[in-house]
Amino acid sequence: MIRDNVDLCNQTGNRTIWTNSANYPAMVQKIQPVSADFAEVMLGNVTTLDNHLMHVTQIGKQMRRWFAHMTFICYHACMLVNERYSHLFTNQKVRGLIRIKNLQNNRILLVGSEDIAADIQRIRFSLDLGTYENDVLQQEYETIGLELFSIDAYLQASEDEDLQTLLAEHTKHLLAQSLLMY
Repeated sequence: MIRDNVDLCNQTGNRTIWTNSANYPAMVQKIQPVSADFAEVMLGNVTTLDNHLMHVTQIGKQMRRWFAHMTFICYHACMLVNERYSHLFTNQKVRGLIRIKNLQNNRILLVGSEDIAADIQRIRFSLDLGTYENDVLQQEYETIGLELFSIDAYLQASEDEDLQTLLAEHTKHLLAQSLLMY
């Protein structure tokens, strides 16, 4: 019925819209022509309307699935951040090894630390100022910029572990994997 009215409207140049609302008994409204396909675009036919409703329902289901999936991912990402960077979420000093990694060439420097969180900030600050003790690392940092460097906790150590021994062991292990070291 709507399709027939659209064809009739297109032939006559007027826009006639039939409504069957509870508030408005079946009647004819005439409006000024806006474009050639105004009624087709605004009203469509019943099949198109059903398809749109079904499409909206499918989008709703997909959005709920997407939201559940993103909630799952965010939860696990937060748990990973909390686990990996737990030294940042505590007031206690955490001992261990810090890794400074050049993301461009994968070159690594391991540094022992009695307070990982404070030393990461100190390292970043001294690299920014150009005063870091490793000259090769400092030069690369100044050349390519801070975006291509990662400074993070590599290993957390207990109070009874010797940091120098851990540093030597893990440096040897990384060299055995053919990783470039500073």
